[in-house]
Amino acid sequence: MPTLTEEEIEKRNRLSRTLYLIKAERWRQQAKWGKQEHQFPMWLCILMKELGEVAKAHLDFTRNPPTRERQKAVEDELVQVAAVAAAMLECWVYGKA
Repeated sequence: MPTLTEEEIEKRNRLSRTLYLIKAERWRQQAKWGKQEHQFPMWLCILMKELGEVAKAHLDFTRNPPTRERQKAVEDELVQVAAVAAAMLECWVYGKA
């Protein structure tokens, strides 16, 4: 088995942290909303709403002095988009999320 470079290790660590954030958000969403069994068009509406929130947060970040708080708002919205997409996929594959 080849030895990983420090850069490859860091990439894997970033991916692990990112997937952890998405999983934690899925758990938060499940605790808040319970089991989700939407039809595909409703999932698209939910996903588009979340994408709109990313756009809004990004506009706030770019049109105002950039702060860590504004950057984190964009990151949080992106995690929510990924978590909704995961729930959507869960529902599509398994029939429930």
